[in-house]
Amino acid sequence: IANDVLNYCNKLQRIDAPLASAIGSDCFCDNESLTEIALGCDELKTINTIGNNNVSLQTIRIPAGVESINNSFNGCAAITEIYCKATTPPTLTNSFDAITNAAKIYVPYTSVNAYKTADGWKYYADKIFNHRG
Repeated sequence: IANDVLNYCNKLQRIDAPLASAIGSDCFCDNESLTEIALGCDELKTINTIGNNNVSLQTIRIPAGVESINNSFNGCAAITEIYCKATTPPTLTNSFDAITNAAKIYVPYTSVNAYKTADGWKYYADKIFNHRG
């Protein structure tokens, strides 16, 4: 997916990208009605500056192959669920800055402690729970 794709699409409600092995920067931003971003390709390694300022975004699905999440999903105060399938916590930098106390981050059940102590993720330790799905 190229840079600057699907921004300001105010009627867009869901992004389902099961085959996207690479996503350019500044994608999926500033969409008023977007409630879910589902990334599914395990070949996707880096999430960099995507999904920002989506005021209705509730659910994010991150595939197992992701190794780093940078400057993404900021300004999204409606997030209630983040599903991260990576067994090793991806490097997390400047992301999820607006999530509330009600938000939950679901990770593989064997990795809960690793996420709760990993740099970046440890700030969300009280929101991290196991997910077996």
